[in-house]
Parts: sequence; structure tokens; C-alpha cells
Amino acid sequence: MHTYILPGLFTLALILTDSTGCQVTFRYDRQLLMDELHVSLGPPRILCDTGSLAFPANVLSFVADSLHYPLDYHWDFGTGYPEDTSNLPSPVFDYQSPGNYLTRLQVQSPIGCVSTATDSVFIVPRFSIQSSKDTSICIGGSAILKAGGAFSYAWSPAESLNQSVGDSVVAHPGTTTLYSVVGTDQYHCFLDTGKLTVVVDPLPSVTLPPDIAVLPGTSVPIDSKVSDDVVSWTWTPPDYLSCTNCPAPVSIPQNPITYQLTVTTAIGCVSSTSISIRILCSENGVYMANAFSPDFDGNNDYFYPAGNGIRLVRMFQVYSRWGQLLFAKKDFPPNDKAFGWNGTLNGTQQPAGTYVYVVNLECFSGENFTLKGTVELLR
Repeated sequence: MHTYILPGLFTLALILTDSTGCQVTFRYDRQLLMDELHVSLGPPRILCDTGSLAFPANVLSFVADSLHYPLDYHWDFGTGYPEDTSNLPSPVFDYQSPGNYLTRLQVQSPIGCVSTATDSVFIVPRFSIQSSKDTSICIGGSAILKAGGAFSYAWSPAESLNQSVGDSVVAHPGTTTLYSVVGTDQYHCFLDTGKLTVVVDPLPSVTLPPDIAVLPGTSVPIDSKVSDDVVSWTWTPPDYLSCTNCPAPVSIPQNPITYQLTVTTAIGCVSSTSISIRILCSENGVYMANAFSPDFDGNNDYFYPAGNGIRLVRMFQVYSRWGQLLFAKKDFPPNDKAFGWNGTLNGTQQPAGTYVYVVNLECFSGENFTLKGTVELLR
């Protein structure tokens, strides 16, 4: 037994030797052929769109290379159809549809050696890019633009974009702009272009009368002037207003207040402006009762300063007819009975009669004034 490790054409011989050293050689009348067969195909093949591919085979065979024996070839081009085969050494095949294919080659030598190899073929398909639809934004706004269907994307004009590549970009144009997106497949075979327009709408215009100063409780109409594209009005805060969603509400302010008006167009563009109403300092806005009945029935039990246009009660005092101080409070808000006199002194109820009060009040303007008068305590 002998194992051959190299291919070749060998002539065998038998050498006999006797005890005296005499030899005789008998040669085999036929040669021994040891073949080798190796087949390989190239790297994966990529073809842009349908078309023809040539398939050269790399074959290493002793009988073919040295002795020029013919080899048998059989190609299967991976389409799944029995007719898509070939027995040529280097065929050309026309692929009609994009997709992934596995081409297989089998080679056989005349003495029965067989070798196989496979090759991956990818026919790149065409594509259509999909992009966002036309959209509208307000001046100063932004829009998200998206694309799909491709491997990579390039957007233009890039000046008003947060980035010029990617399947999603943010556009913030100052004027109406037509954008283009060019898509490319992974293998740079094909390009496709999508276009979309971002319409930039102007902000609505809105104006209000200048800031005003009025006496507390005065009726103040506030008439807004807006552009024709305005469809809604929103006033904040709602305090003292006759309506909060109309063009011209009426305010009867009791305290200083600033109103903000926000107007909106049909597509959502927004503008805002404001008006401030100051309250004039006036004694006429203050009410001091001329009588009260502290019987704790829940009605008129306390005597205290009330009214409009007053920020703070600096001082409030009540005296008897003989000048005795019965009650005193400082620095409290008006219109709060919790700071009023309940007709007692150190827990002792005072008799019915006439009492004298002094009150010093500070307006929202910073001005202050003093009121004096009498109040009747009823039992």
C-alpha cells in the first residue's frame, strides 16, 4: 500500500533481489494517474439592475492542465428554473429580475474527481424615494422633513436645515422654500429625487390701545385691531372681563391689571400683545359702613374698610365718643372682615351708640389718604 500526496503520472516497478544480491526488475505495463481537482469562484458579484454576467471559473486540475484532458462543467445560476443552467466552462447569464442568487458550479474530471464551488450574486433593484408632503409653518417655526425608500439621503438647500444628510431633518426657513432630497442605494447604483415645499406663513398682526389709568369700577372697552387672517382671540387673565374669546371685551377693573391678548390664524400662527390698566387713587372708591350690628348672626357683624383701588390699609382705629381707643389694626388688605372691629374691647361688648373711626389707606399708585367719620353700633 502506498499513499500518493502529489498528483502526477507514475510508472510502477517491482524489484526482486535474491540472497546473493542479484536483482531483476519487472515494470508495470500501464502508468498510474494521480489527479487533483480544485474549483473556486470569485468574490460576491453585484450588478446594478438586470443584465448579463460572465462567470469565469478558477479550476486547478492535473489532467486538464498537464495532460489537456477535457473537464465536465455544470453551472446552476440560482434562479430556481431548471433551464437556467450551462455546461460551458465560462458562461454568460442574463439575469432578468433583481434579487439574491446563489450560483453553483460542479466540475468533474475524466477519472471521476468532482469539485464544487458557489458564488453569491446580488442584482440591485431600482427604488423610488418617498418624502414628506408639502407643509406650512409660521415665521420662526420649524418643520420635520422625512424621506424613505433609499439607503442614504442628501438634502438641499442646506442653509436652513439642521443637517444635510439623513432620513429625517429639521427645516427652519425664513421664507417659503422648495427642498430636494436625493436618495442613493447602498451600492451607489441608482439615484432618485424627491421634492417638497415648506410654505412660511406670516404671523398675524395685533394691536391694542395704549395703557390707561381709570378710577376703580370704571367700565373700560378694549378694542383690538387684528389682521384679516385671525380666527381666534384669547384674553388672559379673565378677571373683570365681559368675555375672554372676543375681539373687544369690556373690563371693569377693581385693581391694576395687565391683559395679554393672543390671536391665532387658521394654520396656528400666533401673535400676542398686552395692555395695562392702572387704577387712579380716589377716596370715592372706599366704602365705610355707617352702622353695623355685631350680634354674630352672619350679617353685618364687623366694621371694616371696603372698596376698590386700595392696595393696603395702613392704619384703622376706632374710638369712643370720649376719645378712648377701642380698636386698632395696621397694614392689612381691604375688604376682609377678619381685620374688622366686632364691637368689643378686650372681649367685652361695647354698648350701642356712635363711635369714631380713623383709617389711612394706600392706593396702588403709592398715594395715601386718611378718612374720618362715625359709625353706629346697633344692639
